[in-house]
Amino acid sequence: MEITTIEMPELIPDTVTEADFIGKWEATSMISGGYAMDNFLGIPLSVMFQMEIKDDYTAIVTSSMDDSDDDGSTTWEYSDNGILITGEDGEVISCIIMNGELVIYSEEEGMEEQVYFTKVDEFTQMSDEELQALMEGSLGSFTEDTDVDVDTDTDTDTDTDTDVEEEITDTAE
Repeated sequence: MEITTIEMPELIPDTVTEADFIGKWEATSMISGGYAMDNFLGIPLSVMFQMEIKDDYTAIVTSSMDDSDDDGSTTWEYSDNGILITGEDGEVISCIIMNGELVIYSEEEGMEEQVYFTKVDEFTQMSDEELQALMEGSLGSFTEDTDVDVDTDTDTDTDTDTDVEEEITDTAE
């Protein structure tokens, strides 16, 4: 995973209308705490964060990493050359279009974050197997590490179980 230190760019929105926000968007890069990235754990942000803004003032925000039952449904409203997306939980996300990209920006506990999205005709798709392979390629296989520990523990447990069985047999005789 390549992480680059970067100064947070000043957000200067393009002059846009509501209609410019309508469509499918997927993340291309993220700046958080002064670090820029285009993937997380080897998974491209374009697969991790996708958003469809609809002309009926609803939006669907999804993440391939989200296993919740939440369908990502939100509402949005146009305000001051940008939009405000409100989730079912009441959380509000501010968005603008800058240099043709949709930018979500926030600040929590003094840390600024900006996520950049590009408009697409169709979302990038990856199977669970492809996602797992990317993560393993980035971090190594969790399965291999677990198997080594399990095999070692199993061998130890087998020896202990055999000793216990022998003691039970000796006591019974």
